Amino acid sequence: MSEEWNHPTLSDAEKAQIASHNLSSAQTLITIALISSPVSLIIGGVLLSSVALICALVAQTKVRTALTMMDEPTFMATRLRSQTRIAMLVSLCATVANVVYVVLMFPVLMEFMQSGNMQQLMDSIGVAQQGSSSSASTSVWG
Repeated sequence: MSEEWNHPTLSDAEKAQIASHNLSSAQTLITIALISSPVSLIIGGVLLSSVALICALVAQTKVRTALTMMDEPTFMATRLRSQTRIAMLVSLCATVANVVYVVLMFPVLMEFMQSGNMQQLMDSIGVAQQGSSSSASTSVWG
């Protein structure tokens, strides 16, 4: 048991209540991290995967705090500890994948923004033009 939680004013019931609250909030954070990581891969969001990683890190801290407050860890606490590790791994992989995608796509997006040529952007990502355009210009700006 950690020295910081060996405070004489906290009873065992209060420690158990605080640990239970930490575990339930950690469970919510783990759920957020496990859901938002794959979603960030679908929509390509570095911000969303970073939020998932932060949620997983905060959940790990809460689980670790709850485990230090308990005399002997419960089954739920040990399961949450393993789920936290999985959530951190998934979130880290999603963040890395999203950052790599942004780094690879940045030059293409900058070229598009400078030229304003939408057809050039579509050709570079492999999208074929469908149908005929009513205007002769391929510029986004008109």
